[in-house]
Amino acid sequence: SLSKSTVVQLYQYMGDITSNYLLRNPYQIGGLGHIVETDESMMCKRKYNVGWDREDKSRFLVFVPDRSSETLLPLIKKFIEPGTTIYSDCWGVSYNGITEIDVTPKYTLEECKMTF
Repeated sequence: SLSKSTVVQLYQYMGDITSNYLLRNPYQIGGLGHIVETDESMMCKRKYNVGWDREDKSRFLVFVPDRSSETLLPLIKKFIEPGTTIYSDCWGVSYNGITEIDVTPKYTLEECKMTF
């Protein structure tokens, strides 16, 4: 039987491995006609940025130090295809500038449209 502390440490370690792998081997979800929901979650005292494509159910999970636009906008560009409609969780300040990201076609942002 594993102690609670050991389980938490293993969970954090696996999250770090997953996050580091995704940062080195990124893939994009979404695209024209797709809706991607984004959310920031706190897991084991660490913040993660999560996104999932409503149409094909693909997902990504990345460790982030904070929810600032300086942190989140580059991740959106890296993991979400241009032309995607992004539903946010109402953290408006974090997504300031999303329509100015240098991609074609542009992202569309719709706040407070979360379903999960």
